[in-house]
Amino acid sequence: MDIEDRQEPQVRHLPWEEKNPRLESIKDDPRRHRRALSKEVLACSEPIDYFHLIFDESMFDESVRATNKYYYNHRPKKQTEADKRRHRPGWKDVNKIDMKRFVGLLYWMGIVKKPDSREHWSTDPLTDTPIVRKVMSREHYLDIRRNFRMLDEDKAAYDDPFRKIRNFIDKIIENSRKHYTPSKSLSLDESMIAFKGRHRFKV
Repeated sequence: MDIEDRQEPQVRHLPWEEKNPRLESIKDDPRRHRRALSKEVLACSEPIDYFHLIFDESMFDESVRATNKYYYNHRPKKQTEADKRRHRPGWKDVNKIDMKRFVGLLYWMGIVKKPDSREHWSTDPLTDTPIVRKVMSREHYLDIRRNFRMLDEDKAAYDDPFRKIRNFIDKIIENSRKHYTPSKSLSLDESMIAFKGRHRFKV
């Protein structure tokens, strides 16, 4: 068959309608017109400002109270011989500045990784990181890490498997909802590798 004998498909021309009656009944979602980011987020200028919107001051206050209380409830009755030989300083109550420095060091150690956390205080010229020693002493860091708690154990519900971090999770969700309103179109990531271990919290 010649090309000239082929018939072009008929194109259906749809009439233009300024108002489509089929769309009149669809109600507009008022959330679509909300500002996606809060005014506090738009006012941030430094990365630490964004961090404090999610990890707010009340979370640091609760961690300070819970950590100090945990130490006094579980402190050793007397100093061990090993501590005496090393002239290890005694416990120093944690304040909010200490807690913020501790959390900052946790982030730092996640970026600058070493075989052991104690290596960050090493004075070896090959692995020396003097910024860490300026932030906090090694013994004070280890004391906080041994006793670190996010919630007072007396307030925890023992039937909740997430009881030790429940308030942390709830506060993160609350602050995230406060400062960000998602639109209707979202892209969700998914776990690519299945977890087959024996644990009740499977993803």
